[in-house]
Amino acid sequence: MLWLLAGTLIALTMWGERKPWSWLGVRRLTWRAVLLAVGFGIVLGIAVPVLTAVAHWFMPAPGGGTVDSAAGSGSAWLLLIVVLTASVTEEILFRAYPIERLGRLTGSRWPGALLSLLAFVAFHLEGWNLGHVLFVVLPLGAVMTGLYLWRRNLGFVIITHFVLDLPIVLIALGVLPSI
Repeated sequence: MLWLLAGTLIALTMWGERKPWSWLGVRRLTWRAVLLAVGFGIVLGIAVPVLTAVAHWFMPAPGGGTVDSAAGSGSAWLLLIVVLTASVTEEILFRAYPIERLGRLTGSRWPGALLSLLAFVAFHLEGWNLGHVLFVVLPLGAVMTGLYLWRRNLGFVIITHFVLDLPIVLIALGVLPSI
């Protein structure tokens, strides 16, 4: 469904409205930018267990965990597809498109940034406990929104998001221990 929504937005923007790829934040990436995106992804990925611990301390999950604790039970290939899907589609749907579109409509990117962050958080309410959403999804979503505002480059945030979520696949492969 996410691929269909993202594809529809791309089709409407590119072919329906005849707008350039830059309307969706598609810009050239340098090797330096790729390395920077990977670095941010690693740092944010390391922050996940810390933020998860904070979430459990402030709002213990009923039943003792969050959805991400089940990562070790999934197929690595399936989880890789899930991580790729989240990285690409969420960055189109919750960062690039709304920030660029509302920025052009209002003259400021901040309304798009705030609305897209709220939509991103609301989207993650399904399947995650409230503590995880408030203490992990919200701060990481805010950082990702800030990275998009800073770089205004869809590829940059897709790479960052992919590296941030990659430990889920590594846990499934047994390369990293489950938290």
